[in-house]
Amino acid sequence: MILGLALSLALAGPAPPPAAAHGQEAAASQVSLADAGQAIAASRLDQARQILGVALAAGVKGEPVDRLLADLAYASGDYHQAIRIYGGLLASHPDEPLLLERAGISALRLGRAADATALLDRATRQA
Repeated sequence: MILGLALSLALAGPAPPPAAAHGQEAAASQVSLADAGQAIAASRLDQARQILGVALAAGVKGEPVDRLLADLAYASGDYHQAIRIYGGLLASHPDEPLLLERAGISALRLGRAADATALLDRATRQA
């Protein structure tokens, strides 16, 4: 994958004007984030970490990245990190069932039964 990217860059020719380059960067980050999501879904967690690391180093940030970081932490069993990020996302989306469910399961895995019950109850009311 990296070799293919290096070859593509070498054969690409001159750089586009800055406005076009910004649009291409945005499109590339979206593709990269989509790849990270697919890697997480396929349990290729090291690949997802690498993709997200590159995206973060390039300055990509915001809710889509936060969701992927939370999902990666959840899939990796890092429930402390997962619940922290899901909690932040729930501040903006307090009734989103998937966020509530994953935060609730993370709380349950951490032995926080009361928090888990509250989150999962909210998730089932929203579904």
